[in-house]
Amino acid sequence: MAGGDDFAAGDEDAFAARIDKARPFLEAGDGRNALAILEPVTEVLVTEWLEHADTDEKRRPGLQRTAR
Repeated sequence: MAGGDDFAAGDEDAFAARIDKARPFLEAGDGRNALAILEPVTEVLVTEWLEHADTDEKRRPGLQRTAR
């Protein structure tokens, strides 16, 4: 993961801390640095989302995957 961060999928405190760290950059209009701070969080969440999307496809075959 970027920056050596290691987030577990259910570690809400770690996610909240990372979001709080990015908030001042967002408020200052510095989206580039906010995104850099949030990248490790998004990597974990996207991975989890894709795993659950596979499960949803099995339950609801009409769903189509748009990206991987």
